[in-house]
Amino acid sequence: MCKLPFRDKSSRCGLAAILACFSCAFLSTALTAAEGSAVFYLSVSPRDGQSLDAGSVFSAGLENAPLKIISATPFGNRRSIVLVIDPGSYTRAEARQRIAALAKAFAARAAVQGVSLRIRMGIPVLDGVLSDLLADPKTLAQGLDKLVDSYFPGGADREQVNFSRTLDLIAALVRKAEQEAGPVDCLVVARDRRFLGDEASYLNASTERQFLDVSLGKGSTFHGWIGGTGMLRQICAATGGLTFSEQQAPESVARQVLDAQARGFLLEIEKPAAPATGSRSSLSIQARSGNGSKVEVRAPSAFWLHPGGSRVPDQYHTRQALDWIRRARESVEDENLTSALRFIDHGIEEDSLNPEAFYLGGRIAAGLGDLQLSASYLARALDLGNPDERTLVLFSQVSHKLGRSRAALETLQSSIKAGLAPTPALKLEMARLLSASGKDNEAATVYAELFAAGQDDVTARSEYGRALWRQGKASEAAGQLQTALAKDPKNIVALAVLSEMSLAQGKPQEAVEWGLRAVQANPKDPDGQAQMGKVEAGQGNWTSASGYYRTAFALAPARRDFLDLLVQSLTREGKLGEAEEMLRRVLESDSADTGAYRSLAQIQTRSGEIGEAVSTLEIGAAQGSRQAHELYREAAELRERRGEYGQALLDYRAMLQSSPPEIIHSEGTTLSHHLSFLARFLRNDKDTTQASSQVKSSGMIVPGGVSLLARTLGVDPALLKEADGVERMFAFIMEVAPSQSNRLQDNPIRRDLFLYLRHYDALVKHLRKSNLLPEHFEPAKGHELVFPLIGEGEDLKRTKQLLGFFGIGFKGGRGKDGNYEVALNLKQSRGASERQQLLRNLGVNVLDRNARAIRFTARDEEMPLLFDAETWSNKILAGEKAKTLPLLGRFVANVRAMRLYLALAGCSESTREGLVRYTAPGELMTL
Repeated sequence: MCKLPFRDKSSRCGLAAILACFSCAFLSTALTAAEGSAVFYLSVSPRDGQSLDAGSVFSAGLENAPLKIISATPFGNRRSIVLVIDPGSYTRAEARQRIAALAKAFAARAAVQGVSLRIRMGIPVLDGVLSDLLADPKTLAQGLDKLVDSYFPGGADREQVNFSRTLDLIAALVRKAEQEAGPVDCLVVARDRRFLGDEASYLNASTERQFLDVSLGKGSTFHGWIGGTGMLRQICAATGGLTFSEQQAPESVARQVLDAQARGFLLEIEKPAAPATGSRSSLSIQARSGNGSKVEVRAPSAFWLHPGGSRVPDQYHTRQALDWIRRARESVEDENLTSALRFIDHGIEEDSLNPEAFYLGGRIAAGLGDLQLSASYLARALDLGNPDERTLVLFSQVSHKLGRSRAALETLQSSIKAGLAPTPALKLEMARLLSASGKDNEAATVYAELFAAGQDDVTARSEYGRALWRQGKASEAAGQLQTALAKDPKNIVALAVLSEMSLAQGKPQEAVEWGLRAVQANPKDPDGQAQMGKVEAGQGNWTSASGYYRTAFALAPARRDFLDLLVQSLTREGKLGEAEEMLRRVLESDSADTGAYRSLAQIQTRSGEIGEAVSTLEIGAAQGSRQAHELYREAAELRERRGEYGQALLDYRAMLQSSPPEIIHSEGTTLSHHLSFLARFLRNDKDTTQASSQVKSSGMIVPGGVSLLARTLGVDPALLKEADGVERMFAFIMEVAPSQSNRLQDNPIRRDLFLYLRHYDALVKHLRKSNLLPEHFEPAKGHELVFPLIGEGEDLKRTKQLLGFFGIGFKGGRGKDGNYEVALNLKQSRGASERQQLLRNLGVNVLDRNARAIRFTARDEEMPLLFDAETWSNKILAGEKAKTLPLLGRFVANVRAMRLYLALAGCSESTREGLVRYTAPGELMTL
């Protein structure tokens, strides 16, 4: 059981109660401002001596992209002011003196301007103290003084030595004030501090990101009356606020803050789409008054682009992540890489925006030999934007070993084009990637530049020799290779290239001698083994070649080039089954490997399994790779060979939809003639015409909606909203089905789906019976249901009825100290656990300490379906059990039904239509 405290702003909490709840409240994670919103807000105010009026016009933009301003609303002195004074900076006496002077100055200035005051005090102690609104100028000083006297220690608060905690509490106080009154002006009264040490740079950046996230959520601004220079002054400047020195008169502070309120505007701006890569982007705001004159304004200076809409961590979680990273480094020094990787994952859970965690994770995973995992970490580091040299070098090396040199080369070139200095280390990796991508002319040029600049690495010189050889410059290549061998007689690259040259020049015995020297120099070097495989293959000794390739692949299982060589050799050797099995294992570990799909399809075609080859190509294309259009075209050509012209047209259409513009431009005319021919052929094919007119595509009802189904399956909802969503879902379920069992309990995905359908149906019945649904509730239209966790009377009774269904005891109300308390008791029985999982899949986290209500949408949606639901229910599945279940439930309960759906989806349209039309009800299920 956990009790969540909720402070009522009208009651004063006792110190003991605050301390009791501090450990829970402080550890809670603040949500990103305006999370899920399509807009953000920022405040602008004219600089001294200038003014804005009702006719003012604004424009906004990031570094390379304009932003759309939706509205501009003048403040009109309607914003609350939150005075935050830091107990870590002042004693109680000092604080009372400064606050009294400031209160007097605000009251006097408000009287001069003829405006009302709305001031609250925030004190960053405990879990954050935020006062009631103080609006009477006559009692303002007295009210503020009473708060200082109540919550300030006699001396400077030693707990506040933790500057990061102070920053978190300041941000939390502003968020709390925003929830009750919208955007505010926060005036921080403190002596500044700064971060020190190796992590200072990242902490500075993360703090700016955190406070800009608060500021841009609803448009609040941070001002500062600050002693010294440091992080607080930087925060105020970044959010477009005013900064004042500690010695500046309080009258000047009050005047400028109220003047900014009187002349400021709140801009509502359309939020840019969450980018694939993130970074800090400068934010510029231009303003012109009604008469067209330019006005200089204060405004937030930057906008942090977060990849995939990642949440912004607060200081607590940032520090936690840095601690995990330190522990990971210590484990690396102790050579305990497994523990180090686990610590890295913990750090990423705390802060997913720290590139150091992903770089270190990539380095550790590479050390463990898991290059796929290493590439995943490094890709996420690149997604954060502005990668450094070491990250790009490691990413290039890992990508090269994985056979992804072209993609890595594009990434490296883009980074250099964006302004990253082309250091010798980066240029060396670029040369290697160019060579691996078949661009030996460019690679040789880069190698030559490196050597001319004094870089002389033996392996690099050998690689330069290889690039020259591939350019046809045999004598120059031999000179570079011999120079390398003179310095290192066992250099594998030089020996392998000399073997390659001898083989191409018709000197097989010499090729064998160089190759064997490479193998003997280091039997565990995969390149030497692979070169000997090429020598044997060149002489037609496929069995021997396969042996060398198999050794090379065993030594470097992540090297894609070795896999391709081995598969090719096994195919020539006649061992198609072994080659196919190897490719399937590759696809199990990397479902996006386009080359593996193509190689597998070629083997299947060679074996006469053209239908399987088509399926393989289409599955590979659906992964969304850059080569998707090539796979769709190959699939279309194979379907034409099988006479499946309708399906071929669909594959050609998918090819065009996934093709780059230059491909469409170059092949569009030729392909359009071919597609026109196919279309005319189909119009003359009576069976196909009938099939096209008869096949229906209406929806299958999904109780609770597609998002709930996707969470239950553990897949991206977008995949289920495609035209083939049902086919994808059934294929996913069948992939994990035990081959010898059709029992529901033996397939965890089928079991979870069945439980979701059963419990969701029970939930809807419970909601109806308990009168918790709207009077005219329609499942197809849906309705958002809201059940408060704090409140009184009937509202909490409804919440108790809802949570009771999920096996959660609920008690809410005011405690003895006047605070709201929520007590939740989660039952641990099997049935309760299943229903609680449904609640989580509905998007509800009852353990969220910031939650004030339970919200979820009750709505049924449809998924596109082959034929219509009636045909499946009354024709195809007629005679089957479980007729009372919804159609989705009938599929899940019957493995044969799902297999039949997948089989029909793989047929041509005419075949599919004929099978349904000319079989008796239920007969297809027996075939």
